[in-house]
Amino acid sequence: MTSLRSASSPVQTLPVSESLDTDFGLRVYEALTAASRRAPVLGALDYATIQKLKAADRRGVAELFAGSDDALLACIETGTARDVADHLALVRERKGLAILAGLSLLDWPFL
Repeated sequence: MTSLRSASSPVQTLPVSESLDTDFGLRVYEALTAASRRAPVLGALDYATIQKLKAADRRGVAELFAGSDDALLACIETGTARDVADHLALVRERKGLAILAGLSLLDWPFL
């Protein structure tokens, strides 16, 4: 059974056949634009990445954020588009707070 995550990942995943949504990236984009709290996430993405996000299925969204933390990748695999948008906004807020406080992002275990 194929999953969205690599075989070495400790996170349980859904089979691809149960987790693909052809318009998932577009729904994540719409969720990001729906609330001002989530808007800084889009500001951190370049135009080409936003276009890829809008055209991506669930697997494509996972590939766009492949270098992200396990929590985000698990959210992409099993959550709703709004869940993913909220998670991205939370990570972005925490990174912004760390930068404002002059802290190293490496000091934040939840990023």
